[in-house]
Amino acid sequence: MFETPNEIHFIHNGDECVLRKFKREDAHRIFMAWNNPQSYRYNSIDCSEDNIAEIAEYDLPTEWGMYYMVLENKSKGEIVGTCRFGDYNWESDNTKMWGFGYCVFRGDDKQEYSVDDIRKTYQEGGLTRDKKYQSKGYGQKMLEIILDFAEKKGIEEVRDGADINNDGSLKVMIKNGFKHVMQQDEDGNETNVDEDCDYKYSLSLIDGRPSILSGKEKEYAYAQFDEMRNQDRKRYKEEKEKLDWEHQCKSYMYLMFT
Repeated sequence: MFETPNEIHFIHNGDECVLRKFKREDAHRIFMAWNNPQSYRYNSIDCSEDNIAEIAEYDLPTEWGMYYMVLENKSKGEIVGTCRFGDYNWESDNTKMWGFGYCVFRGDDKQEYSVDDIRKTYQEGGLTRDKKYQSKGYGQKMLEIILDFAEKKGIEEVRDGADINNDGSLKVMIKNGFKHVMQQDEDGNETNVDEDCDYKYSLSLIDGRPSILSGKEKEYAYAQFDEMRNQDRKRYKEEKEKLDWEHQCKSYMYLMFT
């Protein structure tokens, strides 16, 4: 039976890195990163610092079939991201489908955020342009490791969702062969996004893992995606703006009062 190790060591961009279990001392750093007003609009993870510390006590996988791991750049002594993956539907016996998610940290996480910070995030699209760890291939690396685990476990399908504006996460999935999955609205009609204005993507592993897209094939897939997204940005504009503002308010509440 395949067992997930508690630590996976690898070299990335010349640095020694490890994907490992949470430690209790990670809790504050992760809490600030997950609740960064810019990141929260995409992740919306409702977790207090104490909740995050408790994750360190879980065995892997948890009793509900999930793995929670931290990505640490050991060369720099910095946590650069987190991921979770495992049973797609915790209440079912379907162990052949996995869900996953990851968060690559920004470099502008503060000890405290103000109402002004939240307002700037909503109006200007971010507190700063500091994406210290983003666009460095960390998301791609976490997904590669997750898919390696999934294949060894005999998982047949892997799914994830991402905000329609979360360019990095969505294009990483597309590059790795994930396909867009249609959703249903409250009236049962087909729609491109779910109620949170997220796209859903799925990767079948039944016939093996597809090759990573590159060159003109990748450019064509990205162009098709951008065309769909441009239309959806217009179609769901008001709903998306409302959701974004709600996310900023929730981010503020978590940072100030938990």
